[in-house]
Amino acid sequence: MPDICKHGNQSLGALLGEATGYMFLKTFEIARGTRQALLVGTPGKISPDDILYLVRRDPRKYSRVKELLILSEELRRAKKAFEEDEYGVLK
Repeated sequence: MPDICKHGNQSLGALLGEATGYMFLKTFEIARGTRQALLVGTPGKISPDDILYLVRRDPRKYSRVKELLILSEELRRAKKAFEEDEYGVLK
């Protein structure tokens, strides 16, 4: 076995503890954000507007969410146009 496994390494243990704590906090933030989104919007549903409301103070997250919502809408329109064309509606 490697020496690190036999004797343990304090810095490795600290690093793992720090990483675990960080992931726990991030998971907690996501859960808290989801709960807030459920409370803000329509009961039982999370809408895109709820997500935008939650990230409104973080410009980086807000712009990314907005970009993804725009792309999602473009894909939805393209898919709809393709399905209509498939049935001969646009011909």
